[in-house]
Amino acid sequence: MEAAAKQAGAIVNSVMLGALAASGRLPISAEAFEVAIRNDGKASKATCAVFALALTPRGPVAGAAAALRQAAGEADARCA
Repeated sequence: MEAAAKQAGAIVNSVMLGALAASGRLPISAEAFEVAIRNDGKASKATCAVFALALTPRGPVAGAAAALRQAAGEADARCA
């Protein structure tokens, strides 16, 4: 994630947020995240680009979204 953020000139939080959005485990759509990023007033093109990159199924951080989905599923099973 850090490498993807550095390559895009953004902070790693943008990549992590994109991976979290891509995991599908939150009741918030990727589009809602994108609107919030743009409306915050601090968003740069790099921030928006790296967020979108993290949403890419075969992108450099796709494994992070898969890991989040797996961890959430395991937590659901333990807490059931």
